[in-house]
Amino acid sequence: MALYTSLKKEDMDISMFIDLDKKTRVFYNNMYLEDFNIVIKMPLPNKETTKNRESALETLRIEKFELTKYIYLLNY
Repeated sequence: MALYTSLKKEDMDISMFIDLDKKTRVFYNNMYLEDFNIVIKMPLPNKETTKNRESALETLRIEKFELTKYIYLLNY
């Protein structure tokens, strides 16, 4: 038995934006799921992540997030 149902993009509000983690100096491509207040943060490739693909996958993050509290670089 599945614990989730398949969703179409039309079924939920999704926002995409790019931000910068100032501490680690990594840019992230973010997918914000508004209905759940969750963001999926995918690191954009840089010199370090292209050398070690596994470390790039390890830095994929899913976080509880409130979009109105943060400044982001680019919304698309």
